[in-house]
Amino acid sequence: VFYDEALTRVAALPGVRAAALTFSLPIDGSNWNTGFIVADKPTPPRTDLPSSAFVPVSVNYFETMGIRLTKGRLFTNADTADSALVVVINERTARRMWPGENPLGKRVKHGLPESDAPWREVVGVVNDVKLSGVERETPMETYVPIMQESPSSPRLAVRTAGNPLALAAAVERAIHEVDKDLPVSQVRTMDQLLGNSLAQRRLTLTL
Repeated sequence: VFYDEALTRVAALPGVRAAALTFSLPIDGSNWNTGFIVADKPTPPRTDLPSSAFVPVSVNYFETMGIRLTKGRLFTNADTADSALVVVINERTARRMWPGENPLGKRVKHGLPESDAPWREVVGVVNDVKLSGVERETPMETYVPIMQESPSSPRLAVRTAGNPLALAAAVERAIHEVDKDLPVSQVRTMDQLLGNSLAQRRLTLTL
């Protein structure tokens, strides 16, 4: 209920083009990395399990971040806790796990093979985006609907028509209209995240 109300209020602010929730932001690094298996391939030894960043996101996340759909579909409001469990993967995951195959309809499960984690169906593929800085290779990413896997500390992504920081106070007020006691912290632009990821290289070049 909080997610829906907060996103509705933020998206309605003048100057806001789109808003979404996510557990991890591009460039900023993943907050949930785990091994996983796929249903239609032999299960490798535990030491050779592939690893993916699992990223719970809300509806409209991909549009907010400018991430393109290349195959299948994105999440909708029909992807709830009571509906079939689904995922959207990035192109790297599709190439790595199903080279030359159509990944749509395939099933994945995070964790060890013996874990009781549920199987989830691949319903879409999106383009690769940098995750852990801009110099590291793009990892495999698996996006899950936030209504099916809710993180305790989500990030709010807001796309604006002008200077994003000019709307920071209004966005915070909109959140506090829903929950006045909820802390809002680390307000940053994607340009700032990009600058931080390049800080070490810039220092080296300057020296």
